[in-house]
Amino acid sequence: FRDGQLPDLQPFDPARFRDRLHQELKNGEPRLRTSLMWQMAGGAEEKTYPYDAMQPYLSSFVSGPYDDAAFLHLRRICDAHIKHNPDSLCPIILAALKRVAEYIAAEPRSRAWSVYDMQEFLDLLTENCPQDCVLEGVALMLDYKPRIPGISGRALAGILGRYQSARAEELRARYVDALRA
Repeated sequence: FRDGQLPDLQPFDPARFRDRLHQELKNGEPRLRTSLMWQMAGGAEEKTYPYDAMQPYLSSFVSGPYDDAAFLHLRRICDAHIKHNPDSLCPIILAALKRVAEYIAAEPRSRAWSVYDMQEFLDLLTENCPQDCVLEGVALMLDYKPRIPGISGRALAGILGRYQSARAEELRARYVDALRA
């Protein structure tokens, strides 16, 4: 991360630093995770770090717990880079969608406001990712629907209506009742 930033210094082996960064992004204190993601998302600027520099760390981040501020910065990164990097970002967005759903489902009454975050990740997924990834996201939302009142079955039915594949048909048949509500 940032190799060659200070070329006048002796050679630096970044392996330990990179490992530590992966660990902090996954399990670090929420304030530190948020700060790291804010930096990668460009801080107060519109321009993020170069995608190639951030990409190796994003899966470590989404394997950790949900944090609303940190996940906001992840969305900024995804918004900026999804068009050119769907192969690597769509699985990250899907993992983020799962983390938000897990967080809400643990205490749905007190965490209902996070449904908006979940919807933003679902929108990123449905607008930018291939069918298999979108259908996996829809299946995830349908699995969480009984525990998260803010998930709209009708909206998910609308997403499914875009696809005529066997997997889409299977989801329509399996979740027929959930898709009506």
